[in-house]
Amino acid sequence: MKTFFEKYSGRFLLFIALLAFTTFIIQYGFYISEELNNYLNAVNIFVFLLFIFYQSGRIYYAEDRKEYLKSRWFDLLIMFLIIVHTILFIFFPFIFSTMAHFLNISNLNLFYIIVIQIYIMVSLVVKGVRLSHIIAEYKIQPAKIFLVSFLLVIIFGTGLLMLPKATVSGEISFIDALFTSTSAVCVTGLTVVDTATYYTRFGQFVILGLIQIGGLGVMTLTTFFAIFFAGGLGIKERVLIGDLIEEEKLRPDFVISTEPTNLNIYRGHRGRMEIVVKFRGLSCHGSAPERGKNAIYMAAKAALEIEKLNERLAYDPFLGKGTVTISEIKSGSPSLCAVADYAQFHLDRRLTWGETKETAVKEIEEIVKDMDATVEVLYYEETAYTGLRYGMEKYFPTWKLEENHPLVQAGIKTFESLFHKKPYVDKWTFSTNGVTINGIYGIPVIGFGPGNEVMAHAPNEKVPISDLVAASAFYAAFAYVV
Repeated sequence: MKTFFEKYSGRFLLFIALLAFTTFIIQYGFYISEELNNYLNAVNIFVFLLFIFYQSGRIYYAEDRKEYLKSRWFDLLIMFLIIVHTILFIFFPFIFSTMAHFLNISNLNLFYIIVIQIYIMVSLVVKGVRLSHIIAEYKIQPAKIFLVSFLLVIIFGTGLLMLPKATVSGEISFIDALFTSTSAVCVTGLTVVDTATYYTRFGQFVILGLIQIGGLGVMTLTTFFAIFFAGGLGIKERVLIGDLIEEEKLRPDFVISTEPTNLNIYRGHRGRMEIVVKFRGLSCHGSAPERGKNAIYMAAKAALEIEKLNERLAYDPFLGKGTVTISEIKSGSPSLCAVADYAQFHLDRRLTWGETKETAVKEIEEIVKDMDATVEVLYYEETAYTGLRYGMEKYFPTWKLEENHPLVQAGIKTFESLFHKKPYVDKWTFSTNGVTINGIYGIPVIGFGPGNEVMAHAPNEKVPISDLVAASAFYAAFAYVV
């Protein structure tokens, strides 16, 4: 039953939302008879009951019910309002008129229905965003998706403004409605009629909604670029990339990383992994340490060998040498007057071409083979707001593209056409999400970003405005080259 619910819950929500949308448009967009209005109110009650059933199923089949309830408190609040509204509407209709008079609202029942209908329709939109990988399968350029999205909202808004109840006179020309809708979505504030007197309250709310949608679209796009220009995406974001590719089946043809490259074209960098080495000793009183086995001494001997290991690690002509360093040491003992029976250190390992997780672990195991020690590759895991636990091993493979790779050549061609000079093709010193995108999933990646990587994560990190302009031009021109 759980599998059946998960498979068809999206279609069920679509059916509910379409019913809610249909009754919403008919009731508030057209002048209808009292008989039809009563019939549609009954349909609304049916919609509310279906929505309660849908939300109850989501709660019942949630993997972590407690966490789901905690993260979806607003859903529960709406469901509670729906239940209260339905009971009062069916059994105690006079309460609505009393409460409406107290709150100075002409029709409280109408107010509840509007709020709940809008929420159900918004729930469908949110669900649709999670299914955006279907659009990705058609390999439509992001710029076209953005443009088409705005166009659809404008057309939808035009249709709403042409409804009889949207205007005082009950009619408006297509051109005037289209102009008003376009102006609202683009947040320009232009109008061909007096909004205050020409449109009804319904029409004014439609315009207000279009302005909010348009504004959110611009803000979303701006935030998107701000995040990527800022760089510094960490392990959480790399887990997110894995989730997008594995769970959402969103697999791009190629990726341009906007991490800082000083406006050069980068085609790879070393991989990285995090290793923890744990040492077990035998504690005794500090006055007679010879009776015990000090875990710190074991760790110290291993640390000296790891320092030597760093000097003889593999070298690649393009990516450079592999490195290893101890970034943290911990120890423990029963008291400060006792020999330490526990110690561990954390290794930051950078992998050059040809080095793998297996070879890196084996090198450390060889150093501690005569000690009571274990070598582990760390694992990152977090719980999402839905209660789903997701994670990945902290091993991010080395990656690089050859300079004759089509993606690299497309980047070079774009650069030359814009700036009329040859670009400097190089690699990053630090690690980026390329380790996941290309290192794990084999999706071609190049880097081109504003700012110097030397400044990345520095206290005085800054990006020249001219770099932002040049990088934006590169991204726009690249779309035409490929």
